[in-house]
Amino acid sequence: MRDFLVGKPVGKPILLTLLGWAALLAPWTILRNKFSFTHYYLPSYGFALLMLGGLVAYSERKRPKTVLLFVALALVVAIYFAPVWGEFSIREQVANRRLIPPGWRP
Repeated sequence: MRDFLVGKPVGKPILLTLLGWAALLAPWTILRNKFSFTHYYLPSYGFALLMLGGLVAYSERKRPKTVLLFVALALVVAIYFAPVWGEFSIREQVANRRLIPPGWRP
């Protein structure tokens, strides 16, 4: 990633992934008033996940303990919010603890 930021040549896969992400994100950001729902953003989300996975894999070679901590933290957050994201049958009080902004709560 540092090579990309300082202007050194990077591989075609990185540029292709970045171009795909930007091309699918552009209509959603430019026409935000017309495309206000997040499902319009979802096609670019796949490219963003590919870039995140590539960055994690690249960082793992240099700082494996930091990457392990990041992955563990992401797993804990995913487990904590899974009942809400999956719309599982849970008590309202438990769901409200996971819905941080008060406007999201029923």
